[in-house]
Amino acid sequence: MELRDPMDPEVTLYYGPLTAEQIADLVAKAKAAFSAADLQKYTELEEGIPFEQVIKELEEIDCNAGSECPNQVMEFLAHFK
Repeated sequence: MELRDPMDPEVTLYYGPLTAEQIADLVAKAKAAFSAADLQKYTELEEGIPFEQVIKELEEIDCNAGSECPNQVMEFLAHFK
């Protein structure tokens, strides 16, 4: 198996089957390279679409499909507030 350096694809890191020691070395290098900045991007909340807007759009789609349009979803959700 050939493993190339992701930062420089021209560099071969390993060639052939990896030993347990080589795998442990790769894992240690990957852990060392993973910084707090890398983790930060997975912990930040992304701004999304407000829930009420999603429900409104779904109800409009349902109304356009020909069904009756009472505000059933919002009435249902009001029980949980």
